[in-house]
Amino acid sequence: MSNAGSSGAAIAQQQFFSDAVQALEEHRKHFAADATRRRLVAYSLKAIAAIGGILVAAHIRLIPASWLGIAISMAVVIDGIFSNQILLRASVAAKQASDRLLARIKAEHSLCIPSIVALNSSGETVKAADELFKLESKLTKDLHSGTEKILDGKRAADLKALDRLNPTHHGAN
Repeated sequence: MSNAGSSGAAIAQQQFFSDAVQALEEHRKHFAADATRRRLVAYSLKAIAAIGGILVAAHIRLIPASWLGIAISMAVVIDGIFSNQILLRASVAAKQASDRLLARIKAEHSLCIPSIVALNSSGETVKAADELFKLESKLTKDLHSGTEKILDGKRAADLKALDRLNPTHHGAN
């Protein structure tokens, strides 16, 4: 019996592959949306700090200097407390890693499919089905392991951000 076993196993494997691709695409969308939100916060806080600093340094009296000082301090504190920079970097890195993994999987799939189609067209349908089963099994495994590595990176960044809330924590565990 071939690795594909039966048409039921082949259909199931195709569904597993499709589900794994879809799951990574969903993660990628989440990473991209999170990065966009965090960029907006980061740029806004940096703008408050920079413009406030310029206004204070230039002695422009549109807003009392004490209010500007408070706004600048709050921008810096908010950015630090919420570890926005760390989490922004993690989301951008996760989105980029997802893009690379999806591109690699799709490229490998696209490169291998023509030979499988050729086998099928030449009447070697069992061998074609077996090769497709093997390909999609391998790619599904690659997707799962790659996705898990990406999620591990995000989890590590989340823990790093939480560690920053504890002033006595020095990264030892």
